[in-house]
Amino acid sequence: MKQIYNFDGYDPPALNEVMLQTGLEQRKMMRQIISWVLLGSFHCLCLIVTAIFIYPVSAVWSFACVAYVCIAVCGGGLIATVYSEKGASLYA
Repeated sequence: MKQIYNFDGYDPPALNEVMLQTGLEQRKMMRQIISWVLLGSFHCLCLIVTAIFIYPVSAVWSFACVAYVCIAVCGGGLIATVYSEKGASLYA
């Protein structure tokens, strides 16, 4: 097997429990973020489908569903932008 790291040339990085726990927490947070994004996307998709099916019955409620989806997407984008800016400063 070909060795890809040369540990004779330098010392390997020191790992401790705090560094491993931090990495584990970051991966856990990333999974939670992805699941929340998928859940929000599915929610918006369901509302759009509901708006399409309800349009023949009530155009007002259909418009309300579409307006809610637009506001939710804009708000989610704003929150994601603020979180990415705050998150970048937390881990820097």
